[in-house]
Amino acid sequence: MNIQQDISQDSLTINSDILNFDDDDNNNNVLNQRFNDEQNSAESHKSQSNLIPNNETDHRNHTPSPSITQHRLNTSMTNNTSPVLKSIKNVNNVNFVQTRITPVDNGKIKMFVNPNSIKIPTIMNGSMNNNQVLPIGNSAKNFNIIWKDIVYSVQQFNRATFKMGTRQILNGLSGQIDSGQVTAIMGPSGAGKSTFLEVLACRKNKGLNGCIKVKNISQIRIAYVPQNNCLMELLTVFETLTFACRLNYSTMPTVNYNRVEKLITEFGLSEIRDTKVARCSGGQQKRISIALELFSKPNLLILDEPTTGLDSASCSLVVKIIRELVKNPKYPMAILATIHQPSWSVFTEFDNVYIINNKGENLYLGSPHRLLPLLEKINLPCHRYNSPPDYIIEIAAGDYGDKPIELIQQEFQGSQINDDELEHLMTIAESKVIRKTPLLKSTLILLGRHSIIFRRNMMIVFYRVIGIILLSIWLSVTFGDTIGKSSGCPLRKLQLYNIPMEKLNSMFEDEVLAILQNNCCLFFGLIVGLISGITTTVLGFPKEMHTLMKEYNNGWYSCISFYMTKTILDIPMQLVIPTIYTIYIYNATGQPSQYFREAYLLLITILVSFVAEGMGAAVSAVFMRDSTTAAFAAGAIPMPMILFGGFLVKYSRMPFYMQWASWLSMMKYAFEAMITAIYGFERCKYNYDEFLATVNVSQIEKPTWAEYLPLMLSTLNPNETFTDMDDDEQAIEKLYTYTFNAIDSSNREFSYDVSVIFSYYDIGGDWVLYRSLIAMIIYLIIVKILTYFVILNKLKRG
Repeated sequence: MNIQQDISQDSLTINSDILNFDDDDNNNNVLNQRFNDEQNSAESHKSQSNLIPNNETDHRNHTPSPSITQHRLNTSMTNNTSPVLKSIKNVNNVNFVQTRITPVDNGKIKMFVNPNSIKIPTIMNGSMNNNQVLPIGNSAKNFNIIWKDIVYSVQQFNRATFKMGTRQILNGLSGQIDSGQVTAIMGPSGAGKSTFLEVLACRKNKGLNGCIKVKNISQIRIAYVPQNNCLMELLTVFETLTFACRLNYSTMPTVNYNRVEKLITEFGLSEIRDTKVARCSGGQQKRISIALELFSKPNLLILDEPTTGLDSASCSLVVKIIRELVKNPKYPMAILATIHQPSWSVFTEFDNVYIINNKGENLYLGSPHRLLPLLEKINLPCHRYNSPPDYIIEIAAGDYGDKPIELIQQEFQGSQINDDELEHLMTIAESKVIRKTPLLKSTLILLGRHSIIFRRNMMIVFYRVIGIILLSIWLSVTFGDTIGKSSGCPLRKLQLYNIPMEKLNSMFEDEVLAILQNNCCLFFGLIVGLISGITTTVLGFPKEMHTLMKEYNNGWYSCISFYMTKTILDIPMQLVIPTIYTIYIYNATGQPSQYFREAYLLLITILVSFVAEGMGAAVSAVFMRDSTTAAFAAGAIPMPMILFGGFLVKYSRMPFYMQWASWLSMMKYAFEAMITAIYGFERCKYNYDEFLATVNVSQIEKPTWAEYLPLMLSTLNPNETFTDMDDDEQAIEKLYTYTFNAIDSSNREFSYDVSVIFSYYDIGGDWVLYRSLIAMIIYLIIVKILTYFVILNKLKRG
């Protein structure tokens, strides 16, 4: 199979520029000519490679020695062919190119693609962006990024001494990278590679010493791609890139879909254009993650472990893509990428490698081709059957002791700029461009994006609706359909006469128990709304937090835009679920047929649901990287609020030093508002009128026991007199006064129009409802504001 056949099999070969979005596609002839030249050059080299002895070319059976390898690499570096064909001309890869065909999963079908034969065209890093201030006059100049004596420390609790201590992660790192180059950062686990990337991206400042300067550039745009892809899995590839384009060009009136299509084509995503991101392979998702950041046209692209979890073909493809990203002298860009255990072919694709040892110190910075001669120079040659990248990582990890590390560090060369010149350069933080994203426009774009996700996630909505309906049915069957009829109001004369003698003794006890059961049913609904609101948010919001952190730190939009979007999109579910529950339970348990009471109860339940959602978002933001702790906190936070809500323990019976906690509990205000809404507002008068409408008053006869009631009560308390009442009314009032004094802790004046439940829970009157609603609204506002600042603080701290 020749080179031309290999390349023709690859559907990723496209003649277009990625980031030069504003130019017309008028350079196809030039690129086609370049493509033909590369083929002719490759054919010529193939004929020359046949003259090489078998002991040097057939690496399937023999591994070349380091000296032969270095000779071949030096020969390859002096060749002027294209970057992709350079790897083909490498003697080490001749047989691999001709014989090995590796399957690459494109999401729908499996194409057999040779990763070393893929031709990826030049990718331009344009400088036009209406969303931010861009470099003027220096966009075409090569620039440098220099760091010197970088020391980064974190505060850590020492369990042995029970004291806070300092742990040093980076220890005096110095070096330099240039535009137009791809630098790989390597080191053993825990060496501080990802921390160093975050320091360069200006994401870690606390505990940082040293300086990071830029040269020949006054403003720099930084894009950071984390190890986890952090993509919206329910969006298609086209939608993901389209919304990224709209957010990065949010000041433009329309979307230029040609930009999106170019990126899809150039990154080999055409076959999966309309496939959801969740169904894409790891390599495809990594390419999508890189492509998203190109809309902002960065000068410095930082990739954290871009090849982790990928097979050899996908890994090689990703590396070749990022190599081509920097090959545009008109718009220079530098790329930094951490890489873990690369193969030798991938290792040599990088222009430079920066190796950090296990103590967070400098070990090596330079071309990967000079690494083997350096190891031979210090008498630490790599064994012919050992992988050089693995070997150098073993040395950096200290597997061979400290002496090899010291010998390599003696050969280390950092920045070539002296201290006097370095002092006059701008820091990377001063030159970093802060994107100015319009608040309203970005919020509307985010609303559109999350609306699509919401529509495609309707199964979750369906499950929640079915769950709340089943819960409502279960509660109504458990508590019965008559508990709402009990009001706790003193019975008037006609009502009392209608009660048989055998039920008179147990009447008060049954009434109080029915009221307590009714309150339990309604309060349980508030508990369900509180807990489900927190836990549901905790289960889904951490994924959004990871995506938010990446997009916010890369300047796509502001935190307030995201928070407004989330708050608006949460409104439908926070309305639907409480509405279904409240309407069903209210009518199924026999509550009063007065719609204003039902509306008040619905409003209370909705406010509880909104507060719970805000608390869940705050918990998710704090524990976004620890789902176990987040789930525990989500279940533990509501417990004190429920305990001090006033239903389980009355406020007046709490210890005085614990009563303050009740005033901080949102459930206290929700419970008091619920009691007032159900039993206040002339509920006793309503029950009496309903009684008169359902019985024949003329047929109610005064029972025998009622004739002797005044006499018995006057004997018990002969000095007590009542006015404006007949004998029966005075006797009944005495009966209720003696009975309810044991319940009424406030000893307020007896009234036929006030439910006994007001006395039991120390409710002062109907005004308590409005006080509680105002308190709940204030509580909601405070929770929402605190949640926003918690999320914002988490974003800034990383």
